[in-house]
Amino acid sequence: MPQAISITEAIALLKPGLHVYVPGCSAESAALAAALKSDPERASGVSFVGVWVPGINRFDYAGLHPKARSTAFFVPPECHDSFAAGRLDFYPMSYTGIYGLLAARPCDIGFFHLAKPDPSGRCSLGVAADFAPGVWRTAKVKIGLINSRVPCTHSPGVPYEALDYIVELDSPLVEYSFSQPDPVSRRLASEVARQIEDGDVLQIGLGAVPSAVLAALKDHRNLRFHSGLISEAVGELIDSGALAAGDSIKTGVALGSESFYQRITSEHSVSFHPVPITHGFEQLSRLANFVSINSAVSIDLFGQISAEMIGNRQVSGTGGSTDFIRGAIASPGGRAIIALPSMAKGITSRIVVAHPEGTAITSPRSDGVILVTEHGTADLRDLSIDAKAEALIAIAGPKFRARLADQWREVRRSM
Repeated sequence: MPQAISITEAIALLKPGLHVYVPGCSAESAALAAALKSDPERASGVSFVGVWVPGINRFDYAGLHPKARSTAFFVPPECHDSFAAGRLDFYPMSYTGIYGLLAARPCDIGFFHLAKPDPSGRCSLGVAADFAPGVWRTAKVKIGLINSRVPCTHSPGVPYEALDYIVELDSPLVEYSFSQPDPVSRRLASEVARQIEDGDVLQIGLGAVPSAVLAALKDHRNLRFHSGLISEAVGELIDSGALAAGDSIKTGVALGSESFYQRITSEHSVSFHPVPITHGFEQLSRLANFVSINSAVSIDLFGQISAEMIGNRQVSGTGGSTDFIRGAIASPGGRAIIALPSMAKGITSRIVVAHPEGTAITSPRSDGVILVTEHGTADLRDLSIDAKAEALIAIAGPKFRARLADQWREVRRSM
């Protein structure tokens, strides 16, 4: 049986030289972060690893102590100082790559945010089943953060008796409130909705535009989800009758309010799965009419997409978009959609002639995507480089089109 300890005793187990897994996204524990913040000396010499998502996870584990380090797969704004100081090791990997790395590289201590054990003695992973199953297999010491607020969902569980230590908590979960879509986002969402057909299987990413897309799909029917994440707007789709009957929602993570988390415990249509199932190429390529819908930072006239850098500044990470784009391209009847407002802050064009030198390309021009802005749709599949450029210029912000066309002619003359 596991030994019951306090959160203070749990962080006292941290020692210099240890590698410690701390869950991210909606599985991050506020109680654990608060305990570490109140006693930062415990982080001295410790290397933390986790999948902490910008805009959701705002705690810098490497920033706890000058001798603390972290391994991360995104670079949230709150972590930029540690990144600049060389204490945060950034790995530009897709979700399937991250899962493989975490599953193959043992950690000394793994923290797992869990529901109370059910009558069979298993603890649900609650609203985040993405990476924990991979870490579970290799963690040398397993600490269960048993939180009375973590719902028992239809998710993989872990055996209570296999835990080394348990910390009983009544601690708030990570909540996320999506901003209300502005007029541009609503026009963009309407354009995306036109690309969706009844019966499609959808993956929708994180952000204001994807949230607006969900709101625009209420009149569709027989939709299903196979996604890395679902948001509160999915509940509205369930209520509208847009989803197919049965097990219509497979996801890795839910993100929203605690009331939403509690609601999905009674929704038999929702099940949680680890990354190899939600993001795995073989799984996705076998789904008929699988449609991925993601956002990006910018696209150039060659069709190259950056979803993680603004110029040379790292603002995010590769994430799951590359897994989903390639799965959608391979799916019979599938489509990979990038929903991109034509302008950033209403000032600069997100469609550029070429990305600046040093900008990481998240999706290469060889990935045939459908690019949607509030001005229309450019289906970049099976197009020549000139046809791609022409299609993208046509849906750029009107005041940028002439300049983009002139710049493209200059580029072509030099090729």
